Amino acid sequence: MPAGSHRRILQAALVLGGSSAVQILIGILRTKLVAIMIGPAGAGLIGVYSSLLALLSSLAGLGLSQGAIREIAADRDDPVRQAVARRTLLVGSLGLGVGAAALVLLFSEPIAAGVVGDAGRAGDVRWIALGVFLTVVAAGQTALVNALRPIGELAAIGVVAAFLASILGVGAVALFGLDGAIGFVVAMPAATVLAAGVVCLRLPKVAPVAVPLSAVRGRLGGMLRTGGAVTIAAVVGGGAQVAVRAMVTDAEGLEATGHFQAAWTISMQYVGFVLGTMAVDYYPRLSAAMNTPEAARRLVNEQTEVALLLAAPVLIAVFAFAAIAVPLLFSADFAEAVPILKWQIVGDVFKLAAWPLGFLLLARGASVAFVLTDAAWAILYIGLLAFLLPQVGLVATGSAFALAYAGYFALMVVVAGRDFGQRLTRRNALLVALTLAAIAVVALAERVHPALGLLTGLGLSAGGGLAALLILANAVDPTSRIGRKANAVTRRLAGLHPAFARTRG
Repeated sequence: MPAGSHRRILQAALVLGGSSAVQILIGILRTKLVAIMIGPAGAGLIGVYSSLLALLSSLAGLGLSQGAIREIAADRDDPVRQAVARRTLLVGSLGLGVGAAALVLLFSEPIAAGVVGDAGRAGDVRWIALGVFLTVVAAGQTALVNALRPIGELAAIGVVAAFLASILGVGAVALFGLDGAIGFVVAMPAATVLAAGVVCLRLPKVAPVAVPLSAVRGRLGGMLRTGGAVTIAAVVGGGAQVAVRAMVTDAEGLEATGHFQAAWTISMQYVGFVLGTMAVDYYPRLSAAMNTPEAARRLVNEQTEVALLLAAPVLIAVFAFAAIAVPLLFSADFAEAVPILKWQIVGDVFKLAAWPLGFLLLARGASVAFVLTDAAWAILYIGLLAFLLPQVGLVATGSAFALAYAGYFALMVVVAGRDFGQRLTRRNALLVALTLAAIAVVALAERVHPALGLLTGLGLSAGGGLAALLILANAVDPTSRIGRKANAVTRRLAGLHPAFARTRG
């Protein structure tokens, strides 16, 4: 495994992971305050509004930001094409944002009745229209920064936006109580527009050239075609989240949705930095490597390995300490979120292993396969939830999530292997199996005594973290002191099982 590739992956993960860590800390404080002020029902309402905003924004953006990243990055050395691409992104973002906001305003009452279950919340949906506009504009701004690749600036946008959104969102809830939930949701896109706008003003300027409207129309069509698959997949995923929250609210009530939202928030936060790194660093590099299939296959395996090594110790620790983390991050009223969170952690193992394969489909231009596999996950998730919810109650939201991602992972392995010759390495298969086995051991220890579960989880998490450090140090620089020790350990382990041996593809 080339050391340079691992070093590049880890550098991006370090910068974006540090930013995510700060954002998580800010989010913990923000979530804790809001949970205390408006309780599970308020958290449920925030979850419904957040998923609705995400779905509508995905529809409104039409994949423009994803398509723009590729085109702007490709035109960095051509001032004229760069100017056209930037102008297209600006005009397209504003136009799509305004048009989508107008439609949401027009249909605010039906949306409130169908999604929130209360036509009297139409006023909140009108505020979501503003959130949709701001989200589309913010996506265009961050796409420009991403295309020009200043990862440090992207990290800064996330931290500043999280800080500003916390002040605005918590302030809204403090002033208006449950009615301030909509302000909490809209605060994030508003803060992102402000933070990203400042960074965009500092980006290198392009030569002042006249950009005719016809050129903008031509480039806009290309960007939308490129981002079409991403849009459809995002809408499918967002639609699934809206549907899940609507099903839970209808069957169990708004407080139950709040418990689900609490588990979902924790689950998404600690894997967010790994998945975010894939989108910002891994996807562009994978796209560039498509002309050399062997290099692309190796990059997929390396990204999968690093993602699992970075996340596995955290997954094990969060599983073990879930019963402590949920009331600490929210309140004692959210105890029902604990088993949901544990099931979601199991699903996250499969999710982390499958995502690099999903980006392979996208980079290969297999848009139909990308959309169909995402749709398969959504259908499986909703179908399993519909079956399990009446049987086991609210915990079904977690178990259905885990089973759906297990199925998605198996599907992605089959599709990537059949269509692109991508094979899951023995080492990566072993990492998935060991992570799941460690979680199972913690679960069994908890059945004996909760304290034993905590100690077991702490030990396995620490051991996994040390092993990950040794493996990554060896991959980045085998000649370093830690790398040499790691290499010696790896040679001994290879005698026990060949999957421990260093793989090169």
